[in-house]
Amino acid sequence: MGNLIKGGIDNIFYDTNDDGTASPFTVWRFQGYVTYTIGALTSLQRDRLFDELCRVFAFSGESAEIYQFRNYIENNPYIAMNINFDDISMRGGAETQGTPWGSNDILYEITVAMECVGEFRSDRLSDPMYLVSEVIITATDPFGGTRTTTVE
Repeated sequence: MGNLIKGGIDNIFYDTNDDGTASPFTVWRFQGYVTYTIGALTSLQRDRLFDELCRVFAFSGESAEIYQFRNYIENNPYIAMNINFDDISMRGGAETQGTPWGSNDILYEITVAMECVGEFRSDRLSDPMYLVSEVIITATDPFGGTRTTTVE
């Protein structure tokens, strides 16, 4: 992943709890690349897995069978994220001696990368993630007026 930065200036917001008290939360934004590293015991297996992963990314918007993967990313209730499914890049392939499970086999690897940008909201004190679509902010101005906004 790339950068993780606070969203906005003076970035502490308050959400009203069920009991009427207010809880502070912070908006965080991120940008960078989502990467998937494929490892296999033969170069043919690695290449087939790479092809299948690219197929899932490239055609998940068009195919009902593989849409569930993309739908989970695009409709995640806790993290608002946009992945550039239109630009899938391959990053260096490698052959290394030894595997993560401790054998001395040769491991063939390749990485798939896509750009992403997104945000999430969290409570600074207790660390829960807020539902992105259900944060409601109520602001009070010094003259007694209030304004309620739903953050999406």
